[in-house]
Amino acid sequence: MSSDQSANVELIKKHIGEYPDFPKKGILFKDIFTALRNGEVCKAIKSVLVAYVRENCPDVQVIVGLEARGFLFSLLIAAELGIASVPIRKKGKLPGTCARQEYVLEYGTDVFEIQKGSITAGQKVLIIDDLLATGGTMTAANLLVQQLGGIVERNLVILELTQLGGRKKLEASGATCKKESSVGSDINSNSNSSGSRAATIIFTMGTKIEYVDSSHMYATNYIRNSKAIAVLWAIFSICYAIISVVAFVTPEWVGDSDSDAGGRLGLWQICQKDELNDSCSGKLEELLEMQSIAFQVATVFCGLAVATSILAICCLLLMVFMKSTTVFHLCGWMQMLSALCMVIACVSFPFGWNSDEFRKVCGPESNRFEVGLCSMRWAYPLAIIACIDGFILATLSFILATRHVRLQPEPQYQSSTYKGEINNAYVTDAVSIAGSRKSLNLQPVLLVAPPHMAHHMNGNDTLSSRAASRYGHGMRPDYHSSLHQFQL
Repeated sequence: MSSDQSANVELIKKHIGEYPDFPKKGILFKDIFTALRNGEVCKAIKSVLVAYVRENCPDVQVIVGLEARGFLFSLLIAAELGIASVPIRKKGKLPGTCARQEYVLEYGTDVFEIQKGSITAGQKVLIIDDLLATGGTMTAANLLVQQLGGIVERNLVILELTQLGGRKKLEASGATCKKESSVGSDINSNSNSSGSRAATIIFTMGTKIEYVDSSHMYATNYIRNSKAIAVLWAIFSICYAIISVVAFVTPEWVGDSDSDAGGRLGLWQICQKDELNDSCSGKLEELLEMQSIAFQVATVFCGLAVATSILAICCLLLMVFMKSTTVFHLCGWMQMLSALCMVIACVSFPFGWNSDEFRKVCGPESNRFEVGLCSMRWAYPLAIIACIDGFILATLSFILATRHVRLQPEPQYQSSTYKGEINNAYVTDAVSIAGSRKSLNLQPVLLVAPPHMAHHMNGNDTLSSRAASRYGHGMRPDYHSSLHQFQL
């Protein structure tokens, strides 16, 4: 491509319009019509297209333009080169006998038609459209041309949405293209290969075009956010396990009000301060020797809470071998069990405050839920916080295991049908690109003629009867109201 043509390409690119959320939310629509509103850009488009065809496929005999913007470019090239221009239109818009081919759009399905006889067997054909997206329309056009016996020399488009993989679909289809020109970002690199099916692109804007369905965008955001939440859940799960271990091993659940002297009690330890240092009694292996059954129960269930919290962390390693949803379910149940065990430990612990070993430290005034001369120290509130933390983490784990993004389905519309005598060639002029549906839904309205028009209506009835007799038809019977008008 010459420097002048490169400058023309840059001029065209600057005038390509962008319309976000059209034809549906989440899509950034690239509009070629904004470029056609500028006279200089129109000349640039014509110059680039004609120069390309003359250089790369001078023997082409027919330019086929796809509905609807492809018509514009096919006429520009055909008029300049003095060759035929043939349209491919949607179903029902061409008269006569037509060949048909169904194809898949970015937003639904539709049918292309071409008039039989518009292309003769052996003619060399260039197919042109403004945009290559999913490749459905271009593939259908190739197959239609082949049905008529034409030879597709080139597939030519102005823009390509590279993210949608239109080239690959065109190559994988049954369409055959005699030549291919592999094009870079702006400059043609004239590398031809026989038997290729790819499209020739005047310039690509794949890195600048966003074509993302809103539901896919939500799915991407959900996956990214869920990973971040999962990491935070794992960190807080480790913190919960540490809190549980500290609450289990420390003898700082209850003690006297003076923190520097007196005794302190834990689940299975009793510490008293003498002249030199603290002396603590109680061991886990001596659990059954405790006088208070309540302390035994609290110790056992707090130990189970610690074990299950650590096991839940170890289960994270199973993500290497199992689905994350299964692992989150498993960890959630373990953390739920751990939290329940911690609640039982916290609730059962005050029932042992009336034991002799507790009264040795806190005085004879102590009783169930009465600490006497002692007070609660930091380990008991820490265990209560661990209960709440365990339930929160278990709930979050279940959410991560069960919440999945639901892609929005394509909207379904009820089709509407025109009623009345109209030209069938224009029935589908109101067809939307989203699934080839009619965009109007007109309801019939009955209009009855007023009485003062009876004289004129009787005259019309007489003329109609004479006309029927002239063409050999029987007389029409009289009606009480001879004129019925319907507005459709």
